[in-house]
Amino acid sequence: MKFMTLLLILFLSSPFVFSEKVSVLPDIMKPHLIAVDNDQLYISEDTTVYIYSLKDYKLKCKFGKQGEGPEEFNRYAIVIPQQDSLVINSRGKVSYFSKDGKYIKEIKNKAGVIGGGFIPLGKNFAGQGFAREENKIYHTFNIYDSQLLKTKEIFRRDLDRRPQKINPLDAKLFRLDIILYFMIFFLLEKKLMY
Repeated sequence: MKFMTLLLILFLSSPFVFSEKVSVLPDIMKPHLIAVDNDQLYISEDTTVYIYSLKDYKLKCKFGKQGEGPEEFNRYAIVIPQQDSLVINSRGKVSYFSKDGKYIKEIKNKAGVIGGGFIPLGKNFAGQGFAREENKIYHTFNIYDSQLLKTKEIFRRDLDRRPQKINPLDAKLFRLDIILYFMIFFLLEKKLMY
């Protein structure tokens, strides 16, 4: 009941929320990630990254396409703005680009971690992986070195306890768990680097 009341309040109050500026981004059809820094808006749509100016919302550049080579991404591109560069996660690698979309370098995941979700942590990375022990599979959260090799396991979750049939709510809660764990990585960043 409390949840429904909260939803009703949010729904009814939404017409009174005004933005400073509304802009149409005609290049974007189905964005799956939006990131912002002080000057720019980064939107990823599948394997393409769009960079817009926050001043006038004009497209500054776009880059990326499906593939496994330099400047290409496999299945998705997750943008993480850093102070002086962009770190982009894709299946099997982490790529670095300048803030204006110029390719710098990439690090391929030699350990074969599926998913990855690598978050820069100083010169290292926080990320997820999987472990198997005695016929059990675990979803793990780890520290990786600068070459994406696992150096330390931080947390593990028994995947055998998950239901055989995953209903949509369970899947959303599982994704929420992952997001919360990575938020903890961000909050503990200095402690994890040392």
